[in-house]
Amino acid sequence: MSKFRFRQMAWSLFSGLGIFHSVVSYAVLGEIFQPSAKSQSSIFSAKDRNQDISNPANGSYSIHKSTIEFTELREYVSSDGIVFGVAWNGYRHPNLDEILGSYLEEYQGNLKITQKERGRRNHSVQGNRIVVQKWGHMRNLQGRAYDPSLLPSGVSADEIQ
Repeated sequence: MSKFRFRQMAWSLFSGLGIFHSVVSYAVLGEIFQPSAKSQSSIFSAKDRNQDISNPANGSYSIHKSTIEFTELREYVSSDGIVFGVAWNGYRHPNLDEILGSYLEEYQGNLKITQKERGRRNHSVQGNRIVVQKWGHMRNLQGRAYDPSLLPSGVSADEIQ
């Protein structure tokens, strides 16, 4: 096999993987959770997540974890099946366009008017229906997005982490 043919086959393979990779979907905030078979997902009950959490809401929500592009994504789903929060940590922030769904315009509008602090690497954007917080440093970027009105009763925003 010639070097050219080998490169052509390798390029086709990697291009195909890139197309597959772009198909992976996230949970959309405020919508009904639909697990994706493409995102190595596992489900944890809130009461089983950590033993040291106070008030785990007695299982009134579940956490769906998936790893996408070296970033762990945690989707917080109420017992009604609605995604009320998303948290992440990893090498890069996830694509908020996909995660925020109908909240995207409100986030972008509030982002424009949020005052930037010079030298700060974290930011918090709060709107009427959406809160998005991003922080971290290289190779450990973290954040969360949630709708305060969708939090199940007895669940604090601090539990989305």
